[in-house]
Amino acid sequence: MAIREWVLVGAALSCWGCGATTAEEIEEHRQEWLAKQPQAYVIEICGTGLDCCCELSAVSAGEVTAARTAFRGQPFQDVAPGQVEPVNALFDRAVSAARADSCELSGLSFDATYSYVSQYSVDCGEEGGGEKVACFKPNTVDLSECAE
Repeated sequence: MAIREWVLVGAALSCWGCGATTAEEIEEHRQEWLAKQPQAYVIEICGTGLDCCCELSAVSAGEVTAARTAFRGQPFQDVAPGQVEPVNALFDRAVSAARADSCELSGLSFDATYSYVSQYSVDCGEEGGGEKVACFKPNTVDLSECAE
């Protein structure tokens, strides 16, 4: 095997399992979030790229108590609160993106105080997207705390 081929094999092996490492990092931050999360909070999570919507949720004791959704540029509309706590759902989606063989995860960042996923992007070839936390207010369930 020529040196060039060994270099290519080494480069491929050095990234083998990269998604697993990123998924493990995300799970470590999830554990930090679980230890630090406030009893109540309001969060606005917006899709990026082709994902066009924002979801605004109020959470108390791990339960969604109120929710609103909006398409880009449109006013928020009240919707029935979801069954899944939004930060854990965000962690789940980031882990899924990190483990997807056909997509590349980039721009992954975490909140410095609470350690939730604050942003990530996914490139799946022709389609791309991601999510970002546009607003997070601890110790409240007042949706107006995150300006619409």
